[in-house]
Amino acid sequence: MDITKNEGKWLMLSLLLPKIFFTPIYNLIKRSGTGAYLEVILLSTIAFLLTAIIIKLYSAFEGNDIYSIIHFACGNVGVIIVGTLLFILSLINTAIMFRIFSSVISLITLKSSTLIYIMIFIALTIFVSARKGINGLSKISVLWGVIISVVLISIILMSIPEMDANNIFPVFGKGMPSLLSGYEDISIFYEIVYFIFLLPYITKNYKNVGYKGIIYFSLILLVFTLAYILLIPYPTSEKFKFPLLQITSSVNLDILFQRIEALYLIAIIFSSFVYLGTTFTISINIARHTFCISDYKALIGAFLIIVFTSALLFENTESAFIAQNIFSKIFFVIGYISVIFILTLANIKKKLIKGENKK
Repeated sequence: MDITKNEGKWLMLSLLLPKIFFTPIYNLIKRSGTGAYLEVILLSTIAFLLTAIIIKLYSAFEGNDIYSIIHFACGNVGVIIVGTLLFILSLINTAIMFRIFSSVISLITLKSSTLIYIMIFIALTIFVSARKGINGLSKISVLWGVIISVVLISIILMSIPEMDANNIFPVFGKGMPSLLSGYEDISIFYEIVYFIFLLPYITKNYKNVGYKGIIYFSLILLVFTLAYILLIPYPTSEKFKFPLLQITSSVNLDILFQRIEALYLIAIIFSSFVYLGTTFTISINIARHTFCISDYKALIGAFLIIVFTSALLFENTESAFIAQNIFSKIFFVIGYISVIFILTLANIKKKLIKGENKK
């Protein structure tokens, strides 16, 4: 059953948006200083163009899933090779982000809770999500969208009184060379690789979902990058690895709303459920189509144990973030190139076949 345009939009955002609760804005500040918001504009433009390339190449196979396209382009061997590669990448990503979400919730928000209990609780939500499938997750993502919208708008509105317009100077931050080298941070958008796996569910709405997902995420990232710059003067802003948490900590309206970190807690907990549930479910679907598994639900528990134990391999939260920073680049380069290569090869083969038929 197809998911609606609205469900698809929030499902796409549920993959892109959660990262703003962690270090991306901090990384942008480290590279570009007060000009980080300009780097966001550069990265957003690149991400939009990369998404447009996927949509353009896929338009020749509208209505087909990526697995049938791989089979058309490379046959069964291609399905196994590409499918296995993308499955491994997706499962590793889920394991790393699983550890990051659990660790941050434990260390920053629920300090009295043991990490393993938080991981078990999140694992249960992942298990249920995988059983429900993408269609079930798409409906949950709409609820997540309402919650996250209220939270983010509240954070921005409450932080406005603390902002200082003078903090934006110098407007070009560390200079144009640093800004132009910002393309290296494009891996912030690495989840656009997952977009290709959502196409069978959004059918005719795929262009709208793809473009709006990138545009909305880019706008939110831009707003919060600017908010952080205006709230925390540079170079002090380089000291905080969790800018959004620092924004909530900077609010001081009155006795009633002196601290609003609870909003950060709500946002990160709900985001962990939807993000991890979606990436894990996509991983299961990749395995299902790659290895022709009929009763794929029977494998959910086994793959979840792999994810859980893999997440425990990280010594601490810092090591998980280091791994995520490296792996996001690997995931983006290998994942995106693989998808573009397959789509390009399939388009070429389709044109050749069409040309032969005309003869």
